[in-house]
Amino acid sequence: MISRSPDSTSSFVTASSVNPLIRTAYCAMIASNQPQRRGRPVVDPNSPPFFWILSIKAGENWVGKGPSPTRVV
Repeated sequence: MISRSPDSTSSFVTASSVNPLIRTAYCAMIASNQPQRRGRPVVDPNSPPFFWILSIKAGENWVGKGPSPTRVV
């Protein structure tokens, strides 16, 4: 009886018989749901929405150009 020893591997690595294509397909199937994968930009979660920033910048041009305040007696 002839027995064949398994291919040698490091003591930290175990041999795996998973086909790389199957592994790739599985990883793609359970892919992370990070925002960039869904086509949305990644932004700081505590930052104001982009349109607020635009409206604030647009408002900078209007500071001091309105009518004087009305004095209430």
